[in-house]
Amino acid sequence: MVNYGEAFKRPFTNFTKLIIGILLSIVPIVNFFALGYELEAGKTAMKRNFKLPEWNMWGKYFLRGLLYFVITIIYMIPALIVILIAAGTAAFSGLTAYALSDITAFFAGLIVAAPLIILGIILAILAIYMIPAAVLRYVSTDKFGDAFSFGIVFKKVFSGKYFVPWLIGLIYGLVVGAILGWIPFVGSAISGFITGVTMLTLLGEVYPTIK
Repeated sequence: MVNYGEAFKRPFTNFTKLIIGILLSIVPIVNFFALGYELEAGKTAMKRNFKLPEWNMWGKYFLRGLLYFVITIIYMIPALIVILIAAGTAAFSGLTAYALSDITAFFAGLIVAAPLIILGIILAILAIYMIPAAVLRYVSTDKFGDAFSFGIVFKKVFSGKYFVPWLIGLIYGLVVGAILGWIPFVGSAISGFITGVTMLTLLGEVYPTIK
């Protein structure tokens, strides 16, 4: 059973570590340190260790954060391709309608693009759903290629044990983002780090139990 209480309070159990994570999350590229730290939180949660990791493996955190970013981009590629094709189709129909002064050409293009847009959104949601399992697979073995062991990743994500904490973590992240998003410049960094540690703690805890 998932220990939701431990996951939700975990980022706040040591304010020094929390502040370091937030500060590192603010600056692009530097935020790879924070992403790598979040992965370490997920890895320790697999052993039901809910103490926040130490900030003592800077090189490893940066590399893991960089690979976390790369894994995310790769998983999002199918959605991005479909959405770009849809955008190109809509843009072409708009130019054609303008050149021919025929508004029906524009609407015809939108009708063609609409299913692609919907497909792109579905693929993006699927990628967002799978990415935590993929990065936990990577960090559990420290092998980058294991993030793309799709048979294992699919087995993990198509399980109620994974879906329920993922959904709760997603809702929690949306609420935290809505509350903190009004803070200029740093609101997204604060919510992103807190949500990242919480989500990977939730899913890290259940990850080893899904066979």
